[in-house]
Amino acid sequence: MPQDQNQTGHDQRRQRWRTLAGLLVTLGVIALLVVMWQSLPRGYSTDLSLVGNGQATVVLAHDDHRVASDEQMAALNEIRDGLEARGIQLLVANMRVEQGAAFAGAHGASPADVLVFDGNGSLLARIRGPLSGPQLRQQVLTALDPAQEPLE
Repeated sequence: MPQDQNQTGHDQRRQRWRTLAGLLVTLGVIALLVVMWQSLPRGYSTDLSLVGNGQATVVLAHDDHRVASDEQMAALNEIRDGLEARGIQLLVANMRVEQGAAFAGAHGASPADVLVFDGNGSLLARIRGPLSGPQLRQQVLTALDPAQEPLE
């Protein structure tokens, strides 16, 4: 009988450890999924009617079938937080849809070009891409404030 009780106690402890290990693995997977979800890139608005809404705006003329356009998108992603922190809104003119192609065409933009508008919707600069993140940031900020000192 004591042997059976020892075996039963041992089995119960083993079952508790298995349950605890399963719970920890489940929590670890959930935490990993949350981190992965938060690190996904945020999308850009394609609502081009926002240009001229009182906020300086940067519009990327984007064609997802062009490597240069994807490179420029990556550079824009790199500097996104810094531009948004300055109150600059970022939009995309998707050149694969009629509205985006018309907008880009009306402003003489090719895929990978970046258009910089003041708050009233006046075109300040057409930046030919692709550029690196730091180069793009400098040209955008210079277009918005020509008196600005170059960033190092």
